[in-house]
Amino acid sequence: MPSGKSIIGRNLAILLDTHALVWVGIGDPRLSEAARNAILDPDQQVLISAVTAYEFVDLNRRGRFGADLPFAEIATQLGASIMDYPAACSVIAGLLPLLHLDPVDRMLIAFAVHSDLPIVTADATIRQYPVRVIW
Repeated sequence: MPSGKSIIGRNLAILLDTHALVWVGIGDPRLSEAARNAILDPDQQVLISAVTAYEFVDLNRRGRFGADLPFAEIATQLGASIMDYPAACSVIAGLLPLLHLDPVDRMLIAFAVHSDLPIVTADATIRQYPVRVIW
């Protein structure tokens, strides 16, 4: 399995972490150039896990973004596909070392492992797992 180091280059598909989706949606300068380029590349398949979609909508509803962000509109503008969460990922998530205590992030890591996808994330703890990261 690839290391958790950042990668440069072309992927067929990328998986967005929630904060990356928020930051691209609001044009936040914290989004790295590599992440922005990967997300906005018209040839890149942008994927959003159903778990990330839920977290985005839930945090937005609770006012955590400081502005009302329309999930469906952002996903459509990115040409993103919302992916169902495979049942097999729950087993993988349960086997992951307890480095990250956020259950949504652990589910995202399991999804990336299961689907062999890089995650677009600034989360340093995610980099400690055997997943490819774009940042």
